[in-house]
Amino acid sequence: MVGRKKKNNTDPALQTTNVNVTPGTGEIRFWKETFAPEWIDEAKREAAVQGYQARRREIVFAQCFVESYLFEWIRDKVVKGAFGKIPNYSTKGRGIRNRWMGAVNKVCQERSIAPPSWDARYWTDFSRLVCYRNGLVHGKASWPTLISQPTIRVGPRPEPSKETLEKLPPGWAVEIVVELVRQLHKTLGTPAPSWL
Repeated sequence: MVGRKKKNNTDPALQTTNVNVTPGTGEIRFWKETFAPEWIDEAKREAAVQGYQARRREIVFAQCFVESYLFEWIRDKVVKGAFGKIPNYSTKGRGIRNRWMGAVNKVCQERSIAPPSWDARYWTDFSRLVCYRNGLVHGKASWPTLISQPTIRVGPRPEPSKETLEKLPPGWAVEIVVELVRQLHKTLGTPAPSWL
């Protein structure tokens, strides 16, 4: 069974391969896409724009960058294409903070390196970013901020509120995720990507 060959993208950050099964051996080859550079570029574009709508998009794009980067880093640098080993480093449904921490701790343990400090400021900032992203994507940001009778509880406070988004400086989310990746590479003694 042979899959369609994907047209090569001219962007060197985007790598592709064929999807096929070799007759007789059963060897499987997969598409290999790299989206992290595109996500961070989109977040950086939003960071250059003023206003709460730009902060909203910057937060979501920055979070998408982290999700893609973690998986692509595991795929390309940790298991180096041995796709069957990926589940050893990435557990579905645990949230990005737990998945990031789990993967980094496991790699540090395998390489006999001390893991990073998970109470450092960059991690606290990243946790706040995740909460804001979750609020935007899962609707918590849409809860009403005022009701006519303060004794009536209608649900949680909006997070992040429009006012919170308006107060965030442009580039806030980008700086957090770039620092997160830099700390990963600092811990492991490996270079961060040049496109970061």
